[in-house]
Amino acid sequence: MSEAEKQCARPGAARSTGERAQRQIPVSVIYLLAAGAVLAVAAFVNAFAAFVLLPIAVGWGAVRFFCRQAQRDRPARWPTVLTGNALILAFLLSLFFLGFESYYRFGCDRTDAMAITLVSYAWSARHVHTNASGLRDNVDYPNALTPGRRRVTFVGDSFTAGYGVKDVEDRFVNRIRRRHPDWEVHAVAKPGLDTSTEVEIMHNLTVSNGYRLDQVVLVYQINDIGEVMPGWVAGYKKMMADGFRKSWLCQHSYFVNLFYHRWQLRQNAYMQKYFDEVEAAYQGRLWEVEKIGLLAFSNMTRIRGGRLLVVTFPYMDAALRFKSAHDRLGQYWKEKGVPHLDLLATFSNLPPARLVVNAHDSHPNEYAHALAAEAIDEFLKREITPRAEGNGKAK
Repeated sequence: MSEAEKQCARPGAARSTGERAQRQIPVSVIYLLAAGAVLAVAAFVNAFAAFVLLPIAVGWGAVRFFCRQAQRDRPARWPTVLTGNALILAFLLSLFFLGFESYYRFGCDRTDAMAITLVSYAWSARHVHTNASGLRDNVDYPNALTPGRRRVTFVGDSFTAGYGVKDVEDRFVNRIRRRHPDWEVHAVAKPGLDTSTEVEIMHNLTVSNGYRLDQVVLVYQINDIGEVMPGWVAGYKKMMADGFRKSWLCQHSYFVNLFYHRWQLRQNAYMQKYFDEVEAAYQGRLWEVEKIGLLAFSNMTRIRGGRLLVVTFPYMDAALRFKSAHDRLGQYWKEKGVPHLDLLATFSNLPPARLVVNAHDSHPNEYAHALAAEAIDEFLKREITPRAEGNGKAK
């Protein structure tokens, strides 16, 4: 019998070997607990620091684990092999995760249609700069009218704010301003506004701030009727109340947040039939409710001394599908005697890929804003300039 075999055969040696084997699992657990503690501390300081430390901690634990296994003089049993493979897999996955997280946190400069992902928030932080009125623009808006100058105030949602357009000078409002240096051209617009909130923001602006109205252009988008669609309101609230969406990981990882949002959109039954409900809304009772809001905006503009004009944007990725809704809007404004420009004809013959910001965001891109600016400018020159020349003030 060899000396090594004699040592193993001794009871004391067997107990020593057994004790080392028993201590192996607690040591591995200590590694994992230490890594978890480091990540927990880093998470409270900075989420990305935690994501960077994750592969470092897992890799360190894996190296230590395999170094200890190499010192053993017996073949590894299946729990040990399984643990080793799990550590290798965890290390590789953490590296992949860090790579994707780094890209979507620092490299991805794009928006999504609903503007509720961390990637979209980062885009807004980079490209959306507000003026003294808290509105996206590179000029401030005086409250008082400037003698001898026409004021055109565009009121709308994300289309008017230029969501998805990096340079504010590329949106249609600013393009029109450059065409008319003798006009004051303002944009009272924020993503998420609809008819009722547009009434509210204009009321606050005119009453609380003393902002004076002249020519007011309501920029209407077909989805503005969404506020009176119960299915849309319920579907949106359900999506935002999702448990995982509120989790620490989804609220701090740009990668997880973005792709979970996209998964939600595919899984949400209501979102799959959203266009159907929008079409139905313009056919019945909900359209009558929406008209109340439109009338309120019209009355508020008139009471505050302004003259109302309306521009309607279609869905950039499904323009012709809602032609009947465009027809109803056109008929409504005609009955009210309000000048109305429908941009359906401007965009309906062009492929959506040329008009939208990206595949996941159907807001108009720079090219679409240029087309809109040209059409709206011709509309304004027809409706405003001749009246100003004839009376000195548009009626």
